[in-house]
Amino acid sequence: MKKMLILLGLSLLICTLVAEDFMQPAQVAKDSYTKGMRFGMRSSSRDQDPAPEYFFIPNGDGENTTYLTSSYYDYMPFSYNGYNLRKQPDMSQPYGYPAGGWYATYMRSETQAVGTDRRAFYSYINADGTLGESNGINSEINREGFTTLAIDPVTGDPFTAWHAIVEEDGSYDSNMSYSLFHATGLAGAWRSPFILIDNPEVSEPLTGHDDDEFIWPQVWIGPSPETGKRRVHAYGNNFTNNTGGNGNYNCLYLYADFDDEDLISTSDLEWTTVSFPYFDDMHYNDIDRVNKDLIVSEDDGQVLFFGSIGDSLLAMYSDDYGATFTKYVEDIKQPLVNPTYENDPNTYLWYDDDDVTPF
Repeated sequence: MKKMLILLGLSLLICTLVAEDFMQPAQVAKDSYTKGMRFGMRSSSRDQDPAPEYFFIPNGDGENTTYLTSSYYDYMPFSYNGYNLRKQPDMSQPYGYPAGGWYATYMRSETQAVGTDRRAFYSYINADGTLGESNGINSEINREGFTTLAIDPVTGDPFTAWHAIVEEDGSYDSNMSYSLFHATGLAGAWRSPFILIDNPEVSEPLTGHDDDEFIWPQVWIGPSPETGKRRVHAYGNNFTNNTGGNGNYNCLYLYADFDDEDLISTSDLEWTTVSFPYFDDMHYNDIDRVNKDLIVSEDDGQVLFFGSIGDSLLAMYSDDYGATFTKYVEDIKQPLVNPTYENDPNTYLWYDDDDVTPF
């Protein structure tokens, strides 16, 4: 490539209107604070740690960045996990449109009404590194946020997911849209968004709970067991706390098979939705937090949830395109000798909370 795209170096601006749909950390450090940046600028607060050194890699013409757009708030180019910057294949099939560009998705506020004006946006960067366009995916303002992105490796069409309040019950639903690049050769041919996870209606038959909200949707695309199709995978984590007052993040996992004709017809696709009893047990019975993400193989039917639960590493592994999963858990705690001091063999290095009993 003559030019190369530089990743969005952006983060949240410090604001008192912190989004309610932020994931909460397992522990909050005492006297903690929030740092914020806008367009790569350091916070003006003088009592914070200095920003780390950084640099941009210039493209072929010596330029450092590609300007996308402006925002009053929540110019947030990620969704905790997943990806928000994806490259198309060089050619879009089946009609042979030249592609090779980059899609980026993010949430943006066009006005100072940041509590309500938040929309899912995209930018398309041409294959030569120049900005093609930046625009909203959906014209309606539904407090959309936390986008993720995947690219169909055949058509070059982007799929993006986010969550928003779009129904009268006031719950967050996870939504999806895709753009028909392969039909037009143009970046912005987005179809009307549809509800991917209808909360709480879709989850209640699976979990038995009527107040769950599975949001922060992540999306991946891989091969399909159906000839001539691909499979899009998605999952959402539970926003609702359990009866213990904790968010332990069980999830819903979905997949659907599609080809270019499904996309041309702007199908909502036929989704299979499942929950994981192991994750549900961890959440509803307030056992431990499930920290995880999803990855999908580009070449075969391997799908993997990976992460940790408590003191254990976790893998939920599928070799049949996500139809079934096998759980693997490995305790990472290992025995460690409690050493004594060389000049005082009766004094140990580590003691229990009573300061008397050695570990």
